Amino acid sequence: MNKSAIVYARVSSQGDRQSTDRQVADLEAFASRNDIRILRTFTEKVSGAVRNQARPVLTECLAFCEHNHPDMLLVSELSRLGRDTTEILTAVRQLNESGVSLFIQNMGIQTLQEDGTPNYVASILIPLLSEVARIEREQIKERLESGRKRYKEAGGQLGRPKGTGKTPEVLLQEYPGIVRRLKKGQTIKDIAQLEGKSESTVKKVKKNLVSIWPDMHGGKRDLMWLRLDSEKKEG
Repeated sequence: MNKSAIVYARVSSQGDRQSTDRQVADLEAFASRNDIRILRTFTEKVSGAVRNQARPVLTECLAFCEHNHPDMLLVSELSRLGRDTTEILTAVRQLNESGVSLFIQNMGIQTLQEDGTPNYVASILIPLLSEVARIEREQIKERLESGRKRYKEAGGQLGRPKGTGKTPEVLLQEYPGIVRRLKKGQTIKDIAQLEGKSESTVKKVKKNLVSIWPDMHGGKRDLMWLRLDSEKKEG
């Protein structure tokens, strides 16, 4: 009997710079070569820094696996399943308990063997490689911060040249989700995680929001807010 599988693909960029198309195509090709029937494909655009509880598509994917028991969950890389070792191991444990074998394409391994017993090689490699990936991300972040610091110390200017930035209206139209959460009084940290954006982006939106609506909680509304609410209802 043919095996069944779920595909999960994730990229970090919310815009058009990144796409899950390549991941999905590669995983579909693997499934085709191995006579595996794909039941459903889940794709998500969310930062790798966002915790799993704030990744709605991943949460839905894991719940689907728990309730429908496909044979496999196909991912391109281990990092697709969490921002750190603890989250990844939690996701793997949830899948194993549901009898779903995680296939990690770039490693070429599965977490369960053909008889459904744990693959002990994968059990050793997954936490090790998860931690290595975390350390590499931290090192990259440190190098970037060091480079920015040296550039600024040498007189360099980060960001867009003056006069080329977006107007407050354009910026707020670009991030309606952040605007709505700010209006509800949610914290910058929570908004960044829920929207998959950096805290600096949320702070920038808030700064522009205040410039248009100084009394954020006083009930004042101008044409900008009426337009935003109108577009939300029409959408």
